[in-house]
Amino acid sequence: MITYLLDLASIFDLSPLEVYNSITSSLSRYYPPDKLVKIVMDNFDIKNIKPFPDFLYLDELSYRGRILVITNLPKIDVKIQLMRYNIDVFIQDVISPEDTGNYFPSREILTYISKRYNTSLATVAFITPNVEYALFTSSLGIRTILLIKNKNSQLPKVESRRSLKELVEITAQHNVDSLMGDSSLRCT
Repeated sequence: MITYLLDLASIFDLSPLEVYNSITSSLSRYYPPDKLVKIVMDNFDIKNIKPFPDFLYLDELSYRGRILVITNLPKIDVKIQLMRYNIDVFIQDVISPEDTGNYFPSREILTYISKRYNTSLATVAFITPNVEYALFTSSLGIRTILLIKNKNSQLPKVESRRSLKELVEITAQHNVDSLMGDSSLRCT
């Protein structure tokens, strides 16, 4: 079974958190995410972030493998946000720094995922819009899919897709008819 490891930024528009993400990527020691969010992003409210329009394709992707979400935000806040948009039904678990004591990207988080879900990292597909994360995971030999919106952007040794819909269509035997509604994705 393929394990899809999705960066939270591939589901939600996390552009207001660019400063937070750059800080967590460079931390050498662990700080609790809930306290770090309050320090770095004083007036941040996770309720204000919205999912991308293609988030319903997670339904189809969940039939092809296990979906895990990885984030540097507090785990409970992310789970509440996933429940708010009913995305939690497609996701098996949320992996956060609270689970491992390390912020992503780190080898320790990937080792934790490998042990906890009894899967080889060779069977994991990591999906992210973050170039830094994509380069890190691809250097470890993990299949990495970079979600990009700009048609001209390409990186060597990193598979890239424009949306979750395109990823679902590539892994399917047929194209997905997006006009039929979310419950009809599997019926084309």
